This record gives sequence, C-alpha cells and structure tokens, in this order.
Amino acid sequence: MFKKYVIFLCFMIFSGCSILHSATDTIMGTYSKGLERQRDKAIVKTVDLGIDECFEKVLATLDNIDADVLKVDFYNYTIFTVVYKHDYSGADTKIFLTSESDQKTKVEIIALSTSIKEFAADRIFSELDKKPIKQ
Repeated sequence: MFKKYVIFLCFMIFSGCSILHSATDTIMGTYSKGLERQRDKAIVKTVDLGIDECFEKVLATLDNIDADVLKVDFYNYTIFTVVYKHDYSGADTKIFLTSESDQKTKVEIIALSTSIKEFAADRIFSELDKKPIKQ
C-alpha cells in the first residue's frame, strides 16, 4: 500500500503536478480552453505601455468595473475573469497580454458573448489610453 503512494507521489512531482492543476481548474470553473479556441475573434489593440504597467492597469480596471477575477497568471500575463454589464449579464472573459517591445504591449480580449467582449474592451482600452497628467 505504501509503495503505491510513493509511486503516485513521485509521478506527481516529476509531472509538475500538471494533472492536478488541470483537474483543479476544471472543478473550479476556471478551465478556459473554450475561450482560447476563440482567440482569432479577440478584440486586439497595441498600447504604449510596458507589459508590467499594462498588466497592473488591466487588473485595476477589472476591479473598477466589479469584474470577478478568477485566475491571474503573472508568468504568462493572462487574466481569466467574469465581466458583468450594467444589466447584470455576465460572461467568462480571458485577457492576453504580449510584449511587443519595452513600451508596446498587445492586449487581446476574448469572451464568448460579443456584447460583454465589446464592453470589457471599451472599458479596458479607454483606461489604457489615458495619459498620465504631468505636473
């Protein structure tokens, strides 16, 4: 019996726990492969910000619009969230950030609902386009 647990533990350590990670995402409802298949239908914009600053601003904007952030991947610069409109309709939304240069970041917003995708893109891009006030 003990041998089975040791073999299982070794398997999990050497596999990087990827099986558990995928299972946990599925159970928690943060499994977003369906959204990733829709990436070609994303609303895309390149903004004049470094990727870290852009990532922080996107998270702050999601907080301001009362979105439920379900999963944040700081390593791959992705955010999985549920965005709600004023009429209380909501949809899973995934945001991808890709660095194009030191001060250019491509932002892709995907949602299965077109109206939620457009709403999220409008709010996020309007915040990202704001220039800081120089004093």
